[in-house]
Amino acid sequence: MMFAAIPSRILATLAQLSIPDAIGDGAKTASDVASAIGAHEPWVLRLMRAGASLGVLRVRDDGSFENTPLGNALRSDTEVSVRALGVLINEPFHFMAWGDLPAGVRAGEVPFERVHGQTFFEYLNAHPEANAKFGAWMTQTSAVTTAAILGSYDFSQARTIIDVGGGQGALLASVLRAEPHARGILYDTPDVVLDTTPLDVAGVRDRCESVGGDFLKSVPAGGDLLMLKTVLHDWDDDVCVAILRRCRESVGDNLGARLLILEAVLPDDCSPHPGFMMDINMMVLNHGGRERTSFEYGALLAEADFQMQRTIPTPSLISIVEATAV
Repeated sequence: MMFAAIPSRILATLAQLSIPDAIGDGAKTASDVASAIGAHEPWVLRLMRAGASLGVLRVRDDGSFENTPLGNALRSDTEVSVRALGVLINEPFHFMAWGDLPAGVRAGEVPFERVHGQTFFEYLNAHPEANAKFGAWMTQTSAVTTAAILGSYDFSQARTIIDVGGGQGALLASVLRAEPHARGILYDTPDVVLDTTPLDVAGVRDRCESVGGDFLKSVPAGGDLLMLKTVLHDWDDDVCVAILRRCRESVGDNLGARLLILEAVLPDDCSPHPGFMMDINMMVLNHGGRERTSFEYGALLAEADFQMQRTIPTPSLISIVEATAV
């Protein structure tokens, strides 16, 4: 466990250097890869051997390397790709904050803000390249979790779906493609909704409106199903209740309206669950950011005049908390 950070950094470096991309579907020697990516061959060889020991690469009898099915997730051109996470987690602005975790815990202060002098989202807004890498990961993680969400929840009764804080629209695009009778509203900050490529790729642009705004002030009206995917874990309880109240205001008298919170819901006990690791990541990055249990989400929903109906696990890290307006 003490050495767990080392495999993570090896995988992140393989992704950042695009080594699995350079190998592709065939087999390449370390020399081939070093030439393709412009890197020092002896060290590329050592990194690739380490990747093989972790199961993401395989060494052939002739000494060349090929990607394993697991390693294909580090490529940029596969449906199972998580390469964007490898790039993001390898960025100094991210891992420098983790180095301040002990001091942050002592002081009760957000390590990222202690290191960078600004909040995580302020930093992203001031650094377009970092923001682009974060946005790429958000879109990619939606691609990874969307199938699990669609397979675990029945969207067929929804007529107008509002994705609150929906980023570039990857999740909403997939839901609309699966439910051709439905219409959608993608709601995020004005700068984010300037690029909604997933809606075009899915062919649902004619059924989806993109709206820029601030979900702390208002949420578009007219939806009978609202979605909040990996939004609430960025905020403390007071801000979460404010967001949920804006959602409640948007549905008005439609007491049949549903709200879906899509988050890494923690188990009630401390049994092994990746959500506990994500909870510390939120503690490092965001003021008030945290993962929550079903009970805690139920309490937040009640304060905003929603009633939690059920929590639905999916085959991914994400669970679905379903609530209705009361």
